[in-house]
Amino acid sequence: MNKKAINQKKSQESIEDQMINNDKRLDGLMKIGVNTQAHGSSYIEIGNTKIICSVYGPRQKKRSEKGVSGKLNVDFRYTKFAQKWTNRRSKNYKNEDERENGILVEKCLLSVIKMENYHKSQVDVFVLVLEDDGDALSMSINAAILALNDAGIEMIDLVSACSVCKIEESLIIDPVAIEEQKKQAIVTIALMPSRTKIAQLIQQGELPFDEAIQSINLCMNGCEKISQLMSKVLLSTAKKRLK
Repeated sequence: MNKKAINQKKSQESIEDQMINNDKRLDGLMKIGVNTQAHGSSYIEIGNTKIICSVYGPRQKKRSEKGVSGKLNVDFRYTKFAQKWTNRRSKNYKNEDERENGILVEKCLLSVIKMENYHKSQVDVFVLVLEDDGDALSMSINAAILALNDAGIEMIDLVSACSVCKIEESLIIDPVAIEEQKKQAIVTIALMPSRTKIAQLIQQGELPFDEAIQSINLCMNGCEKISQLMSKVLLSTAKKRLK
C-alpha cells in the first residue's frame, strides 16, 4: 500500500471516529422561556450545536412600513466563537451563510404562521447560533418554531426539521460538522407532522433519484421523532406554568 493510500485510510478512520451514533443525536436538550425579555424564546442543544431563539411580537409595525398585512422578520447570526467559523480566513463566507440561512428559515416560518391574523403587525425572530457542530439550519428552524409557540403565535402545525447528508455511499441523518465538510449533498426538510405535509425542502448538491427519495424518507422519519420531543417540551412547560 502506497503512502497516499495509507494517508487516505487514516483520514477516513479519523472521520469515522468522530462520527456520532445517529440515534443519540435525538437525545438533545430543548427548553422554552429562556429569555424573559422576549415574548417567546427557546434553547436547543444537540451534540455540540447550541442555538437560542427569541421572538418579539406580534407588535405594531413601524410607521414607515406600508400595507396592512402582517410582516415577519428573521435575523440569523453566528457568534464569533461558533466552532464552524474559528478557522475561517474570511468573514464574507460567514456573512453570506447567515444571510442565506436567514432567508431559508423565514420562508419556512412564513409557510406555517397564520400571518393573516396579524394585520398591521410584525413578528421579529432572532436566531443566534452559539456553537455550530453541524445541522445548524434544521435546528434553527426547530428553535424558531418552539419560540414562536412560546410567544403564542398562531401556526398551522408544529413544524419540525431534519437534515440528511451523503458521504460517499452513506446517508447520514443530523450530520455533525466533520460530516458536513465531507458531504457530496445535503437534504433538509421541514415537515408538518399532523398533516404529513412538507413545508420546505432544501437540497444542496446532486443526488441520484433513488437516493434523493431515500433521503427525504429519512428526513421525514427524523422530523416525526423530533416533533414528538418538541411536543413533550411544550406540554411539560405548560403544565409547570399552570401550577
